[in-house]
Amino acid sequence: QHVLVRMAADMRRDGRSAAMLRPMACERGVLRRADGSARYSHDLTSVLVAVYGPCEVKKRREELERATVEVIVRPPAGPPRAREREMEAQLHGLFAPLIVGALHPRTAISIVVQLVDDDGSACAAAINATAVALMDAGVAL
Repeated sequence: QHVLVRMAADMRRDGRSAAMLRPMACERGVLRRADGSARYSHDLTSVLVAVYGPCEVKKRREELERATVEVIVRPPAGPPRAREREMEAQLHGLFAPLIVGALHPRTAISIVVQLVDDDGSACAAAINATAVALMDAGVAL
């Protein structure tokens, strides 16, 4: 009985052991109309990211010395909620400083994250997919 309790304690809800990683898949260049894109999944969590730009930016949002970075996160269904807004802020805070915006002053780089399925760790999946999509778009990091 002690062994069964110990085994149950070492197992996650999805049946994996504590040391076992989720199966992962990543593919770049999956969207034709985007300048860069990536699909990333681990287990039952899946995201699709499109990068547009550098492209023309509206005058009121223009930054003279660097590119303007915009991040939009869309949920699997329905309108964005506080959770998606928080993820937008996290992704912007992570990637805006990494993008060499000085190479593209007075332009915009838009990152659109579509959460396809969320079984946990959607933010981690979005980070990985965004990095791959930016590289696919040729945006210098």
